[in-house]
Amino acid sequence: MTWLIGLVTVAALAAAGCSGDSPTVRVLAASSLADVLADIVDDFEAANPDVEVEVVSGGSASLAAQVEEGIDFDVIALADETTMDRVVVTGEIDTPTVFATNAALLVGRADVADTRLPDLHRLRFAVCAAEVPCGRAASRLFAELGVTVEPVTFESNVLGVLTKLLVGEVDAGVVYATDLARAGDEVVALDAAGDVRITNRYPVALSLAAARPADAPAARFMAFLVGPEARPVLLGAGFGSP
Repeated sequence: MTWLIGLVTVAALAAAGCSGDSPTVRVLAASSLADVLADIVDDFEAANPDVEVEVVSGGSASLAAQVEEGIDFDVIALADETTMDRVVVTGEIDTPTVFATNAALLVGRADVADTRLPDLHRLRFAVCAAEVPCGRAASRLFAELGVTVEPVTFESNVLGVLTKLLVGEVDAGVVYATDLARAGDEVVALDAAGDVRITNRYPVALSLAAARPADAPAARFMAFLVGPEARPVLLGAGFGSP
């Protein structure tokens, strides 16, 4: 659980040792992308030593709201297309591109792994709030399973759900495959869900101000993220191809 220490909903992650004279690309990114983007940024900066990348991580809905309020940014990557549609309406971004997918899974602590489908309602559940991508995915997942649960907590992002599970405040929840991959043995996929999973498509877009010229720093980072350089890192973290 050491990766949870110091976690905040919105965090600026800048690579250490970069020159202050380099142009900075500011990336707004869904919480579920924070860890993998740290690795991708390292790779990008190694290949582009003239550019620094700053990642601001938070819930997708929160980031969309900040764009609506006028926050400065160069690139935005969110956890579903519905939330990105809000950003499109602002007129602040170029056409989004889907660069990854992530499966929403029914998970729980190891001691409830064999809970049967009819008994899921007995578990204490954490899910994301209905207005955020992981919350919409949870609703679709429960509908696909044909079950009704009454969560004891609604979190603002998927890391909140995972944290509640890891500290033992709840028995089960809906998180992404990438979260399950890094949770270790403390959290497992529940047998009751079988092979049922809901897939979110992750879009990324350039701000219009950063989109031109094609070799501008932000455009170069965008090309790196959607291209073959970042693909192995995304797959290694549990994301799927678009």
